[in-house]
Amino acid sequence: MTKTYYHIKDIKFLSHEQLLAKFRHIESWMKKIRKAKVRGDSMRVDKLIEATPSYNLHHLVKERYPTFTDAVRDLDDALSLVCLFAGCPSNKDLRISREMTQLSQTLWNEFDLWLKLSRSLRKSFLSVKGIYY
Repeated sequence: MTKTYYHIKDIKFLSHEQLLAKFRHIESWMKKIRKAKVRGDSMRVDKLIEATPSYNLHHLVKERYPTFTDAVRDLDDALSLVCLFAGCPSNKDLRISREMTQLSQTLWNEFDLWLKLSRSLRKSFLSVKGIYY
């Protein structure tokens, strides 16, 4: 059995994260829907479903990449994700639509073509899992 220890400073920092508050709000919204379903109150369920809470990750992206240069330096991570989605089959349970995989494949092909035409590739690595630039 392994134990993970955290610094108090890290826990205090995460306790102020707005995304955690949003997840708590979504959890309470789900409880309200469950209670309304159990009570048979279909009007309340419909009203709650119309008011589905949402969240975005914009603040995390801005925190991770404060400048455009920082984002360009980590472009390989984004391209790896695009390549992953390009190779994935569509799946309704995971919310991976056919259009998303096609768009990822198109984006990947365009980037690959740009690399070839601009001759800007210096290093690459070929593996069983794929091509790494």
